[in-house]
Amino acid sequence: MDFAKRSMQELWDHHNMAVDARDVEMFLEDFAEDGVLITASRLYRGRDEIAKWFREFMAIAQAAVFDSAGPIFERNVIFIKWNMESSTHSVEGAVDTFVVKEGRFQIVTVDIDAVAK
Repeated sequence: MDFAKRSMQELWDHHNMAVDARDVEMFLEDFAEDGVLITASRLYRGRDEIAKWFREFMAIAQAAVFDSAGPIFERNVIFIKWNMESSTHSVEGAVDTFVVKEGRFQIVTVDIDAVAK
């Protein structure tokens, strides 16, 4: 697949499949080589560091159920507010923003306040 030709919806669907599958390699396909993921506590540069974040997040999201009103697509930006319940953590009102370039995430911001049960 030519990732640069994906629509925003195709990119979003692939991203969700990767998260649902807890598949780090599939997750990383959606990021530019020089992509960044920004959280309140740290900046993750490049796919290796983003993979580290994803593995850490998946550790608290085992068998999690995600809920959202759906993403908002505008030009090259995807915005979503979501909730999650897992066996060990609860998340309410998390917010993610994705800046897309050539069919991949260039910059992602993640604001998650995960509360242990």
